[in-house]
Formats: sequence, C-alpha cells, structure tokens
Amino acid sequence: MDDRPEPAPARGLRFAGVPLRIQPSFVMVVIFMAMDQGLTSTVIVAWVAVVTVSILVLEAGHDIAFRRFCHVAEITVSVFVGLTAGRTRVGHPPLTNGQHIIVSLAGPAAGLVLGLLALSIQRSDTSLAGADWLDLLVLVNVGWGLLNLLPILPLDGGQVVGSLLSMRWPSQG
Repeated sequence: MDDRPEPAPARGLRFAGVPLRIQPSFVMVVIFMAMDQGLTSTVIVAWVAVVTVSILVLEAGHDIAFRRFCHVAEITVSVFVGLTAGRTRVGHPPLTNGQHIIVSLAGPAAGLVLGLLALSIQRSDTSLAGADWLDLLVLVNVGWGLLNLLPILPLDGGQVVGSLLSMRWPSQG
C-alpha cells in the first residue's frame, strides 16, 4: 500500500466540493442548439440553465457513488456531455465491476429523480403547468436519462454492459 498523502485539491471552480471544468464549447453548443430552434431569448436562458443544472446533477450522482467507494472525482463538462472521472484514494482498493455498475447507474438515477420530481410538480401545481423551464427539466432529465441508459459506449448503459461483460469474462471484458 502507498501511504503517501493525497495531493492537495486543485484550485478553481468546484461543484459540491468536486473540481469542475466547464469547456467553452459546452456553452456555445447549448446556446446554438437553442437558437437553431428559433426559441425566444427567455427560453434560451432557461434552456442553458436547465441543461447545465441537469448535467451537473447527473455528474453529482456519479460523484456520490465514487465517494461511497472511497474514490475522488473530477467533473468535466464539454461540448454536450459531462464526464466524472474517479481515482482511487491512497490506501483503498480500485473499484470492482459491481461498484463500476453502481457508479455508472448513479448518474442517470440522479437525473431521472430530478426529472420525475419536476414532472410531479408540473402535474400537481396547475399554476406551473406550461412553465418553459419545468417542461425543459422534464424533457432533459427523463428523456436524456433514458437515452443515457442505452447499452452503447460511452453512455452509462454501455459502461454497465462493459462491467457486466468483465464480470463474466474477466480476461476479455
């Protein structure tokens, strides 16, 4: 075991205590997507806010799972995706395939919870029915959350399948 202390955390932008990098390409692509749809400036602002918050919630789900297994995470948001990369803390074992599956599913689960919460608010509070930001929150988190579970790499569903295959065929997974 390596008993060296962990390096000091990097300075800069953080989300829930986790180092965060947001690439300018992310903001540009999100804005261009909204502008391409001919949305009003108010809806564009809502779109950018909802997409940013939604990606951060999904990545926070991964981070929480990483922390549960004594790993340190860093979040990077670029173009139109987020990536939470974890590394093993000094003195702790690497993730098992089962733990990889939990980490992979924790992100989409966090996003789906946010989307379903928005949907329940939308259905229970008629004064918010038709609110652009709420509609977008449901669309992004439920729609993209389910899409993210498809068994295709690099999506989280593909990560789960990769871990399952590694469990079955360790030398070939």
